[in-house]
Amino acid sequence: MKPRNAYSLIEVMIAGGIVAIGIAAAALMANALLMQEETQGYSLRAFNTQEQAARLWQLGLNATTITNILPERCSASNPPPAYSMCLQFTTSTNVISGVGTVEMLNPLRIIFHSGTGASNNLIYRTNDITVVRPTIR
Repeated sequence: MKPRNAYSLIEVMIAGGIVAIGIAAAALMANALLMQEETQGYSLRAFNTQEQAARLWQLGLNATTITNILPERCSASNPPPAYSMCLQFTTSTNVISGVGTVEMLNPLRIIFHSGTGASNNLIYRTNDITVVRPTIR
């Protein structure tokens, strides 16, 4: 009886199936990572835009000028179209004991498209911050 030097067809098929499952899992994981990276990119751009809008408001600019200056697409509609952002400025004047009169954006709200869901629906996120500007006039 000769020693066996080759693999059987069943062993080759099982090994091929295991390799195919591994490749499919790696492809799914890569796709999920790319989608997550895209969503994080939208969020970072939106938060940066909100921070820039807050600083411009503190310098004394009005809401219309701010949305025209910013490099991102700002929309007046809520929710905004895909790949656009909606900034909402709600101002008030308050007297704070020991500080004086301050103007406040409470809140400076940003609504932005953060991705697309599995059912092809747009997903929106909202972030609110409070911004204070002292009144020295």
